[in-house]
Amino acid sequence: MEFAPKTILSLIDLSPASAQVLTWTRLMAEKFGAEVKVLHVIFPPVPHSVTQEENAVLQEEYEQRREELRRSVRAQAAEVFGHVVKYDVGIGVGHPVKVVLDTIAQMKPELIVLGSHGHDGMARSLMGSVAENVVRESAYPTLVVKGAELLPDALRKLLCPVDLTNLASQSLDVSASMARAFGAGLDVLRVVSEGGDVEGELKSLREWVGEVVGKRCPVSENVLVGDTAEQIVMFARQHAADLIVVVAEPRKFLEYTVLGRTTERAVRHGPCSVLLLRLEARSN
Repeated sequence: MEFAPKTILSLIDLSPASAQVLTWTRLMAEKFGAEVKVLHVIFPPVPHSVTQEENAVLQEEYEQRREELRRSVRAQAAEVFGHVVKYDVGIGVGHPVKVVLDTIAQMKPELIVLGSHGHDGMARSLMGSVAENVVRESAYPTLVVKGAELLPDALRKLLCPVDLTNLASQSLDVSASMARAFGAGLDVLRVVSEGGDVEGELKSLREWVGEVVGKRCPVSENVLVGDTAEQIVMFARQHAADLIVVVAEPRKFLEYTVLGRTTERAVRHGPCSVLLLRLEARSN
């Protein structure tokens, strides 16, 4: 399965982290020839008990602020993208989560790039409120940017945790496609429970990986014992992974959408950026 997004939605909040979001956006857009929409959302003030004249003044000031933000977003995007990436800038108005999800529904981007923390301190258990809702509700691949700054030589090492399922095979296929595109190495990690046959699991993993990856990129197979999420995070840190590729399988819990426990912990505690894939199991 080739991963080659042609439309990217890049969400920024003009915080210091926005530069990294745009850097990752440029990396993907430049490699795959994608067009980019950079979106920043503002929540309009709600005036209370003001006269018609006062309201007109407030609206004028608000429109001026909106144009200032548009110029700021465009300037930051131009600094990172230069003339390499074709992009458009949008300033959304309204509740940030609703505006972003509505934009995604309309645009149907092949990749969403966002930061792992919200603006104005709106941090939750997983990440910022906007990012959290996008990760949980969006049906499109989402790149959660975090960790160290992206180095000039771009992606050097990808990590793909697998469990030998159909979805894991597709995730590995995407990871191998990306590794080949970027000239990167690929670490494949399988975590088994205590008492598992590590040598036997490693042999099975190598055979399984060989069938999916072929000779597309340098690959290393690894089997560890313990808690899956903990081992993913530790391995990514110890082996200096630049990107973790995982499958996001949203599940309904009452009226809310939740991620699998392992995926959520990998996103929350992982030392590097995480690409969440939206995949469907294939019938054999």
